[in-house]
Amino acid sequence: MPSYSLHQVGSGKLTYDVNGNLTSGGGNAYTWDARNQLTMITSGRTTIGSFSYDAFGRRDPAAFGKITSTRDLQDDQREGQLALKFYF
Repeated sequence: MPSYSLHQVGSGKLTYDVNGNLTSGGGNAYTWDARNQLTMITSGRTTIGSFSYDAFGRRDPAAFGKITSTRDLQDDQREGQLALKFYF
């Protein structure tokens, strides 16, 4: 696992595989393929999203399921505050 990986956010722990891919955190589990491409996100027994890729490693946008991507950056962040949020 890379030394720059987060290990905890608030009271929640984050875990990674040997390739540095996030495998669990925030109540979700993340599954990766042999090419380190995200293939599934689950929360308990519920599949939140599953992903497929073309031969060039591009994610198929039709496979997003319930997933939305959001980038939130505010210019009034104070030191120590969260600057970026990613929702997958």
